[in-house]
Amino acid sequence: MSTNSLCQTLTVGLRSLIKNHKDQIKHVKQLHKWTSSTSPKLKTFRQAQEIHVQLCSPDQLQPKPEVSQLKFGTVFTDHMLQIEFNEQVGGWQAPSISPLKYLTLHPAAKVLHYAVEVIY
Repeated sequence: MSTNSLCQTLTVGLRSLIKNHKDQIKHVKQLHKWTSSTSPKLKTFRQAQEIHVQLCSPDQLQPKPEVSQLKFGTVFTDHMLQIEFNEQVGGWQAPSISPLKYLTLHPAAKVLHYAVEVIY
């Protein structure tokens, strides 16, 4: 391939990449405008500045395992992020980071019904 041909190919590729990037930015801006102005339920991360952080005590911290020892579903972080959703008070509430703990789920949670299908 000649230098001219290579330059043309790169230029066309870069123009396409820039156009796609601009389209994505436009889409994200429209999505942000929609979520922040038209629906009070979708003002999702306005409370992010009010994040509450509760760290583990040093004796609760687990040693970091070797990467080769990592297995899905067996190694967890010391902390977890929780964000409550309450439709009556406007949707998503202030997020919190806390030590890892058990989750409380309603017995009719869809995740419990579909989990059996994933296993088999």
